[in-house]
Amino acid sequence: MPNARVSDICDHLSNARYNGFAGYEVDIDDDRTNYTITIIHNMGEKWCKFLKDWLEQGMKTTTGIITKIGISKNTVVARFHVP
Repeated sequence: MPNARVSDICDHLSNARYNGFAGYEVDIDDDRTNYTITIIHNMGEKWCKFLKDWLEQGMKTTTGIITKIGISKNTVVARFHVP
């Protein structure tokens, strides 16, 4: 049931938004199988590295899904496929 677990990850991201330190956006294709999560914050590159590791490990542990993640100074972009 990967989609339910993906929604759990999104729930955790919602907490970050409501706590005021990050915003995020989730784009899902029409088939609901390809996801892009974009996280934007103002906490710098070290925070991006933390979020990258958190997303990679969280997705792998909770869903078994391997994510492709890119980072910049204040943005993390995660892309993954849900079979």
